[in-house]
Amino acid sequence: MPKSNKYYTSGKKIPLFKRGLFVIGFVLISIACVLVLFEITLRVRGDFLTYSEQNWGLYRSVHEPLNHDHYNAREPYWAYHQQVKDFSIQYHFNSMGFRDVEHHLEKPIGTFRIVVLGDSWVESPGVPFDSIWLRQAEKLLNSSTDGSFHAYEIISAGNSGSDVFNNYLVLKDKMLAYKPDLVVLLFNSSDLSEVLIRGGWERFQEDGTLKFRKPQCNEYYYKHIHTFRFVLHELLGYGWELLKPSEYKSKLAESTQLIASTITGIDKMSNQHSAKFVTAIHPALEEYRTGKYRSHFVKIDSIIRDHSVETHDLWPCMVNSTKAAGVAMEDIYFPTDLHHNSLGHRFMAQCFVQSLKENHLKRTP
Repeated sequence: MPKSNKYYTSGKKIPLFKRGLFVIGFVLISIACVLVLFEITLRVRGDFLTYSEQNWGLYRSVHEPLNHDHYNAREPYWAYHQQVKDFSIQYHFNSMGFRDVEHHLEKPIGTFRIVVLGDSWVESPGVPFDSIWLRQAEKLLNSSTDGSFHAYEIISAGNSGSDVFNNYLVLKDKMLAYKPDLVVLLFNSSDLSEVLIRGGWERFQEDGTLKFRKPQCNEYYYKHIHTFRFVLHELLGYGWELLKPSEYKSKLAESTQLIASTITGIDKMSNQHSAKFVTAIHPALEEYRTGKYRSHFVKIDSIIRDHSVETHDLWPCMVNSTKAAGVAMEDIYFPTDLHHNSLGHRFMAQCFVQSLKENHLKRTP
């Protein structure tokens, strides 16, 4: 009588190749189940969610332009409502596509006019218009009791997603006509990632469109499969810019030089039009947590200082001001959006005005 086990059926032995298929099938199904469970775990934990997924609940490729405007400006007079985890707010933009009031082209007599270039830290997401740091800074300057006879006017010229190349074009083609006395570039380390992704001047096409660099991986898989993201980031060493690790360092060094040269170009252009130029830098929340700026951001600052570009670091003032007020630095940022909240804007305005008064607004009575 034949032995009774799984390889015998009705007294007949299961062929070896069928046994092999059974084992292979069992292994493949087991692997598939593990991968599905791993994928679900990654999605639930949210370890590899992109910034847009964390804030807006959808994937947006950073390798595709939001719009093809070379200035990265919004539509004139555009208004929209934004609701994300951290806030719900209505935005309004002026005729030039910036989050600001309208400004007369001709500068009023006795007015000290300041143009502020930058990105989302200038546009100021999540904060009511009257509370954004530029508006508060303008009020602080105009309420000064230092005996100055000047009025102060601050023109906002920054939009979310802009980098120094957009800033250069905005100044050249739009803001120089306003005859600013001072041009300020609010600059932070996010420009590094943006230029790594987008490239430099080559992105600006002659037909008025933009063409960013392509990601060095299959972005379709990256968008839809979080396990693919885990493999890229944790096992293969890719950063969020989706550059091959073997090329990251060279591209980072290239981007550092491109950004520095563009900033010095803004400085030169400002000076040629009788405007003083300075950069103002500040920490992102992650930099505050680590206690230092990104190394290549420091390198950019060093390069532009070597070219006599004046830089105002707002970090020490922000730390001292929040400490004096009994406020933790982490409490001045939105927890998910990561920009400054209304409290952060208050301290930004105070430190910005303090820096200007110490360096550029000492006047003859």
